[in-house]
Amino acid sequence: MNETSNQFRNGSAYVIGVAVFLVAAYAMEKVGLPRGYLIAWTAVYGIWMTVSAIRHEATTSPSRYFFAGRAARSTTAALAIAASVCGPFLLTDGIDFWFKSPGGFVAVAGAVALGLTLSAMFIGGPFRQSGAVNAVNLIGSRFQTVYAARLLAAAAAAICFGLMVSGIGAASQLTAWFFRLGTWQASLAVCLAIAAIAVTGGAGSQLRFATAASVSLILALTAGMVLPSSELSGLPFGQLTFGSGALVPVGELEQELASIGVPPLRDQMFTSGIMGSWTGGVALVAAVLMACGVAVLPAVLQNYASSRTAGRAVVTGARSAFFSGAIALSVVALLSYAVFDLYESIFGLAITDIETEAPHLTAWGSHSPDVVRLCGSAVSSATQAVAACGGVADYTLSTPDLSLNASLILAAAPDFMKQSFAVTAFLVLSILMVLIAFSGAAATGFASNLVSGFYAIRMSHVVSFRMFLTRLLVVVAVALAAVASAYLRLDNAAFAIGMFGLYAATALPAVVASLHWRRVTGHGLAAGMVAGFSVSVAYWLFAAFGPDMMPASGDEYLLHLPVTGQALPPELGGILGLAAGIAVLLAVSLSTRPRRNTQEDKLFLDILHGEEGEVAITRNRF
Repeated sequence: MNETSNQFRNGSAYVIGVAVFLVAAYAMEKVGLPRGYLIAWTAVYGIWMTVSAIRHEATTSPSRYFFAGRAARSTTAALAIAASVCGPFLLTDGIDFWFKSPGGFVAVAGAVALGLTLSAMFIGGPFRQSGAVNAVNLIGSRFQTVYAARLLAAAAAAICFGLMVSGIGAASQLTAWFFRLGTWQASLAVCLAIAAIAVTGGAGSQLRFATAASVSLILALTAGMVLPSSELSGLPFGQLTFGSGALVPVGELEQELASIGVPPLRDQMFTSGIMGSWTGGVALVAAVLMACGVAVLPAVLQNYASSRTAGRAVVTGARSAFFSGAIALSVVALLSYAVFDLYESIFGLAITDIETEAPHLTAWGSHSPDVVRLCGSAVSSATQAVAACGGVADYTLSTPDLSLNASLILAAAPDFMKQSFAVTAFLVLSILMVLIAFSGAAATGFASNLVSGFYAIRMSHVVSFRMFLTRLLVVVAVALAAVASAYLRLDNAAFAIGMFGLYAATALPAVVASLHWRRVTGHGLAAGMVAGFSVSVAYWLFAAFGPDMMPASGDEYLLHLPVTGQALPPELGGILGLAAGIAVLLAVSLSTRPRRNTQEDKLFLDILHGEEGEVAITRNRF
């Protein structure tokens, strides 16, 4: 009864908070306050959301810090997982992928839901039944071996660090643009939020914040689609209706424009990411790696571990697939509606009327980086627009005069559709919260895996010191990732997908074999992980930075896919590592004898697949 009451109270507080934010922002806009006040109000609300997660979940209890008290509800944990897997490839830098290769974008987004579904079917229940904190804890406990666990811990930490770099980079860019901050100021604000959430409450605060982020994103995306959907195709019902109602009108409009020689907006992006060239077989490889990487992602396993029972863990995985699919559909639909409205607003528009008829084309001129440009320049007024377009006062705008920043177009979509700025602010904040949750989950995975592999694997470890080490490593990792993201200037979306593929090649065969295959050995696991990780990294480095014997060709060391003949990008070398890891794991396990007592191993697996209630790793009962 108390738990139900707490859930109702927390949900009510969230709904009231969102309502107060939106009503206040709408009122501020209607009375004519400058946008700077609304942006400041958005910052206040974002700080309140962060402080709320910290205040309610801060703890010194090991059970709550590592497992959220093993009391996570299935829907709550599923929403948290959805936020932890929706990274830059879906919300910011990867949007260019949607414009250049819609089919590839849909394949990668759908692969996230597919990976979570497969994870729920084959990993969620047994992993929760094991009682493990993470994959390193599982392998170290089943095989009573240090080297295999430490190999995975080192690899997982490196990969989680890479995910942090991409997440912090995307979040910092969005923060700097919307709140008009410098790069380092934005990065500092993002890192403080990530560290505060992950350090104070561990799994509990991460769960609470990620859940709020997912709910906010779904609400914000839906709010931005209701009006345009009802105008184009009638009152919508569900995300599938939103998607079909958006894609059909946009497709028909672009066909009509193509017939008269007008270029589509997808060709007018002045930002160009690596993923924009991933089509056909390359997009399929990216989707396979995403599905495999998501299935064993540390954030996903952490939420399985926080579930009450093995059955609840399975339900959590299935629901997370539904929520991630709903988010992907909503992103596609909202982008389509925004593109349709941009077409409507620009055709036949006299440049002198731009501030009254299309204020969204000048409202962001003072924000950096640019989100929209007219005639190649960011403008803040009609005077600047006239000057940018050749100084002709009666100039009429058309599609070639407009260029967009694909990384920010989703965040600005409601504004492009002439909706209230309150909706835009809510969407920007929701995307930012999801990116913070994504980075925070990676930071927690970094620290948790390292501590499990190099300290907690010893039977004599002190739980309180384990918590201290985890918190310390989170702070260090977040700080280093912020510096790396600022200096490296990576393509955050492609880099994140590369990290997912690298983790799939390293951890997926090991985790699945540990949960389901009696014949697997510690030597086989270690050899498979080394093969998967090393082959993936070797291809990435060699293909990206290897010597070029013929200048200007640049593809001597890129493998080509067998059917399509397309070159395999360096970031997708994980597909080679995955194949190598599986082959080596099978070969070594079948050719070596298990060192562990077979009866003890049989009992371990029997518990994993037996009745609920008993766990295999009893020393994690904090």
